[in-house]
Amino acid sequence: QGSGLSATTIRRLLEHRGEVTWLDPRREWLVVPARSSRAGTGLRKMLSIARSLSLADVDEGLRRSARPVALPRAVLRAMCDTFDWIAVDRRSDAVTATVPLDPARTLSPLERELVRIFRSAGPVLGFGRAVKLAAEAGINPTSAGLYLNRTPILRTVSRGRYAVRGAVA
Repeated sequence: QGSGLSATTIRRLLEHRGEVTWLDPRREWLVVPARSSRAGTGLRKMLSIARSLSLADVDEGLRRSARPVALPRAVLRAMCDTFDWIAVDRRSDAVTATVPLDPARTLSPLERELVRIFRSAGPVLGFGRAVKLAAEAGINPTSAGLYLNRTPILRTVSRGRYAVRGAVA
């Protein structure tokens, strides 16, 4: 990095900051409280439509974003533990929202419409059918196609087939 400081020196400096939470024993991963983050936003979106998800499902959702969040499993679990609105069950690796999350506040209008489409015509839709239904609902087909592949609220069931995260398919 441009500071000229070694990673060891930077870690030592960060250890004296109360707002820093280390996510692993080697102190390679950390989190600093922020009003919003890519991971927090993705988690809020997913848990607003499925109050509880497996850690594997959360991981897959965070990785499918246009700006993916890819963390080792133990670091992801530790990061989820830092959010006061999430409970992590260590035995089952379930991540659960401890407060109600309103999809009207967490999801974009396009994401809300996709959820509606999948819940009414799904639970599983192929790419072409989902884009067609989205276009009929007034969504730009190109935007719908991008969201099918990039929003954390959907999961890929098989190639070109999607479902709302948390829905039984």
